[in-house]
Amino acid sequence: MLRRIARLTVTAPRRVIAVVALAMVAIAVFGIPVAKSLSAGGLESPNSESASARKLLTEKFGEGDVQLVIVVSAPDRFDSPQARVVATDIVDRLQRSGQVAKVSSAWTSPRAAAAALVSRDRKSGLIVAGIIGDPSRQQAVTKSLVDQVAHDRGAILVRAGGPAMVNLQ
Repeated sequence: MLRRIARLTVTAPRRVIAVVALAMVAIAVFGIPVAKSLSAGGLESPNSESASARKLLTEKFGEGDVQLVIVVSAPDRFDSPQARVVATDIVDRLQRSGQVAKVSSAWTSPRAAAAALVSRDRKSGLIVAGIIGDPSRQQAVTKSLVDQVAHDRGAILVRAGGPAMVNLQ
């Protein structure tokens, strides 16, 4: 089979190129309309077990569909007064947005849980926000939230990441 294909490409290269070009045109004709109807999310079937689990976590336990992770870094320590002011401001903004189910942070969570949200060098802490809503709107919500909170404030560096930012890309 492969030998026959190789022989055909050597003996009739123009014919092979023409067939490939026609196939590309046919794929484009059928593919372009489909691309317009795809949502930003929709990477899983709504009837799948993982979708059911995600729905349960959102409805029963207040977890968001996709996580936005914000890193707040200070030159000295994550719990410096300046870092605390910036972090608590970000947490407040996220909670007031109406687009976030739950916010956990190194500054507002109980001590045992907060320890897992602090870097080893103790210069950075995490804020994890669970974004809720339809997958097609989550990108717009993520962009809006990041534009509001993810900017440096003096010596305090603020960076956004996590699955929500991956989906935004």
